[in-house]
Amino acid sequence: MCQFTACAEEEDEDEDRAEAQRILADPEIGPCVRGAAQALAGTATHLRQFLTVGLARQRGDDYWVKLAQIVTPPSLGETASR
Repeated sequence: MCQFTACAEEEDEDEDRAEAQRILADPEIGPCVRGAAQALAGTATHLRQFLTVGLARQRGDDYWVKLAQIVTPPSLGETASR
């Protein structure tokens, strides 16, 4: 029984890592998601946390950044970057 559980956990981790790699390969992901994908270097628990909670939060942050870029007039954006 324990061997089956360990095997299933390894398969889950492999699937999670593959999903995270797929996300990182997407050229459309934002900087927050890309930065948060550090979970790939972490434990299976870190990776699962990233995929189930962190990814949605980071995507939300990326959307806010994109929205701010869209609604900020170019002249204000240039001034703010100085």
